Amino acid sequence: MEGRFLKTSSASPESEFDIPRVSIYALSPKEGTLSDDSISSLLDRTREFSSEHGIVLQFFDREKIHGKEQLISALYHALRSKATGRSRTRELSVDIARYAAGERQIHVALRQVGLKEGTSKIIVLVFFPIEVRDKQEELENKLLGLFTELRMQIEPGLEFDKEGLAEALERTALVELKL
Repeated sequence: MEGRFLKTSSASPESEFDIPRVSIYALSPKEGTLSDDSISSLLDRTREFSSEHGIVLQFFDREKIHGKEQLISALYHALRSKATGRSRTRELSVDIARYAAGERQIHVALRQVGLKEGTSKIIVLVFFPIEVRDKQEELENKLLGLFTELRMQIEPGLEFDKEGLAEALERTALVELKL
């Protein structure tokens, strides 16, 4: 699939340690940048899609993310936080954003790594819980169709500014210590 540059495989369902299945897409608005209306539409429609199909999506300003490792680390921390009852939110997607930003406060995290008016480069992390893994390919095709319908272009690759990766991973790990 064009645009997806990461797809992890899963251990067998019987395995004690199930590796999350994740896809990461690079997107850009066909209009060039996001407006407040296009952000609202994107988030509303994808939230509806996510709820309907049992997947988790989190959008980021691509310029604030330093590597797929930052996103995967944020996902693992968020999953562990939920599993141990230490999550500060009801939504896994919000916890992913908090960890990706390295911030305890939700509003600070979303301001730091979330979408804003004028954003031109977007990254979306899609997490497929075990309950929907047998439909992953079908759901990804539907999701790509939804992105197209929402006037988003799927970018054929993604380059990160790796300069800040080590610091970003350290901030992700420190979020739990701030609790």
